[in-house]
Amino acid sequence: MNQKKLFLAGSIIGIALMIAPAVFAASATAGLSLLTLRGVGTGSLASGDCLSPLINCPTNDVCSCLIVSDKVLGTLTFNGGSLAATISVDTSNALPVTTIGGVTGNCFAATGVGTILNSNGKQQLDLVISGLTCSTTGDVETFNGTYVIQGGAGSFANANGTGSINGSQVIVPGSTRSQVFVSGTVQR
Repeated sequence: MNQKKLFLAGSIIGIALMIAPAVFAASATAGLSLLTLRGVGTGSLASGDCLSPLINCPTNDVCSCLIVSDKVLGTLTFNGGSLAATISVDTSNALPVTTIGGVTGNCFAATGVGTILNSNGKQQLDLVISGLTCSTTGDVETFNGTYVIQGGAGSFANANGTGSINGSQVIVPGSTRSQVFVSGTVQR
């Protein structure tokens, strides 16, 4: 092979190697969007297994079921929609985090599922959630965790993504107010 042909072949291979990562990055990020939601609603915490959907407590452990229903504002088609979550809180293995005034605040492992719907219920994201619930001073409980999107409905039927989900629950006589913040990515 003469020198010109060798130079030309090497140049073509070099250009192809430079373009390939850019093409892969462009295709890997196609349809990737930012998901940001904030909301307020109601919540409840009851002893025992979560029943709908069923989330069994590990054998010999004691669990509570956290249920949240929030109206949300945010990005994509979910502005004015809702977030519903059912989370099993394993209260058997406390992680003490602070003591204030002789009262120890604990964190507990939590896992569950959630659904984000747009205002007309036609677009949906299905979430798997895990994290920690922690007590604070007074009647406030917090949740800090992560979510993974595992499909949904409408244009999000094959969606995937991940991010953080943070919430609080203030217990007052006669009702419980919850707040939530979701931040991450969704790809369809």
